[in-house]
Amino acid sequence: MRRFAFIMHPLETEDYFRKFPLLKRVPNKIIEKTIRFAPPMKVSEITNLRSKYEAVEGFIIACPLTTKQILNLPKQIILKKLNEAISLSIKLGVEVIGIGGELSVIAEKFQDEILKDSSIPITIGDNYKIAIIIEETLKAIEGKKGDIQNAHIAILGATSSKGTVITRILAPKCKYLTIASETNEDLTKLTRRIMYEHGIAIKISRDIKDILKNNDIVILATNLDKKIINLEDIKTGSVFSELVKDKDLVREIKAKRKDVLTIEEGLIKVPENTEINFNFSLPKELVYASMAETMILALEGKYDEFILGNNLTLESILEINRLSRKHGFQLQQLLDII
Repeated sequence: MRRFAFIMHPLETEDYFRKFPLLKRVPNKIIEKTIRFAPPMKVSEITNLRSKYEAVEGFIIACPLTTKQILNLPKQIILKKLNEAISLSIKLGVEVIGIGGELSVIAEKFQDEILKDSSIPITIGDNYKIAIIIEETLKAIEGKKGDIQNAHIAILGATSSKGTVITRILAPKCKYLTIASETNEDLTKLTRRIMYEHGIAIKISRDIKDILKNNDIVILATNLDKKIINLEDIKTGSVFSELVKDKDLVREIKAKRKDVLTIEEGLIKVPENTEINFNFSLPKELVYASMAETMILALEGKYDEFILGNNLTLESILEINRLSRKHGFQLQQLLDII
């Protein structure tokens, strides 16, 4: 039976209380100092994960550092912890490793250092995250307007790897697509590619204010300086989807613009009877897309085109979507809904 591991970390020190209730008596500062020296550990075994075609088992490996520590501690400390978690996973005999949360940012940024010490395929789940966010976004706008073809859609950061793939997926689905990026030359190349692939002309714009005011869907595919986005410019009743690691902007929109639907990472329903055996503060049959991708790849036994170090492609996103359906994974709900 194939095995997989998913490496995660606590968001804050309070997350330790779910696994170790007695720690509630210990001051947070002491916990933070102590966990810097704690090793990664196996906190759960995932059992009964099976589709019509295959059965696998998995492990949840906890890296002890909190989000705050990952954002602020020296890089070498974080990489050491992550490599220790990977080594523990390998000792458990896994064939694929998934990395979630802020650790996925570290893994992507320092992938050369991560990959040189690992012979096991590693994924950060970006393929399935993108597939699910596109599906969520389309469902949301269909629910609001009933017709995706006539929706006005804009992609900010369209020439990034994520933005390019999303543009190629959405172009044949809608009549009114606008793309924006920092470099006009790359935008022109992308519009030519879309014209070649689909015979469709798409609009280029550098006017962020106009984009926010006049589009039903805005997809953020790369980090932008928050100063160039005025929250008051966002169209009432629109959908704002983000595919970036920095969640500050979407959180601010969520807090200040209740009339705008924000979409982040989707919740995925795993095959029936799967036992996660860990408290994520989610219904027991639900996981995030990054973890679901690891499970799907383990079930399929197919890794190469999805692993860390390979570029996102249209083909890999369509394929992970197909594999998710094959093995019985379903988009459960929107994380944020008006």
